[in-house]
Amino acid sequence: MIPYVIWSIVYCLLDGRIDFFNALFIEPILWYLINLFICDSVLFISVHAKKMKYLILAGACILFLALYGLFRENNLVIKNIAMFFPFYLAGHIIFRSKDKAWMSFLKKHLWLGALLYPVSMVFFTYRQYDLVISKVQSALGISSFGGLIHIAALFYNHVVVAAFGIMFAWFIADVLSRLDFLKKPVKIAAYIGQYTMFIYILEGMTSFFINGNFMNNMLISGLGLLFIRLAFPLLAAYLLSYIPKVRDILFGQ
Repeated sequence: MIPYVIWSIVYCLLDGRIDFFNALFIEPILWYLINLFICDSVLFISVHAKKMKYLILAGACILFLALYGLFRENNLVIKNIAMFFPFYLAGHIIFRSKDKAWMSFLKKHLWLGALLYPVSMVFFTYRQYDLVISKVQSALGISSFGGLIHIAALFYNHVVVAAFGIMFAWFIADVLSRLDFLKKPVKIAAYIGQYTMFIYILEGMTSFFINGNFMNNMLISGLGLLFIRLAFPLLAAYLLSYIPKVRDILFGQ
């Protein structure tokens, strides 16, 4: 939480804002960090509760969904935690599981998720729930159940499609990792992946300079912009490796 608070305030000041509370808890700039903190906290409590572990996790899922139903339009933190916690939990269970047979089964059936993902996108409604509801009501000749259809659309978009999407990405990554000519690029990507916290926090900083008076935005685009947004955080990570205490305060351990 220390890096989250520090960098949220820094971004506010750079943007000329002083609504720190709103930027921290209502519409967070670095929303991923506070959501990750909440997920980690719930998991930490459940692991140490031992006998009540699954009760706490199930209760957290229900609570987050209930809060989402009440405050989804007014609080970005609650909205995101409700959508992402089930996937965070599934990832923990899958990759921390000691049951190798389960992991083997999952990998063997990744192709199914990869196949179903493009199909699922055909029915992906994103924010057009009202259009979907009106079409279903017209087709069935009913005027009620709009709320249930809305909930079903939310579940489909954010759970079903997302799950297939994860399996699709996992399948593609697994196939590419087996190709000999991609082994070196994969190693480079893995190296960069060690510094995702630096990249996540600092890549946005480049926007303030690129869009400001220091650089002409028209001259920096495409691969050049990508290079700058990667190079700046990686350079910061390298320099701060010589000051580990400062690095831990600003970016965590």
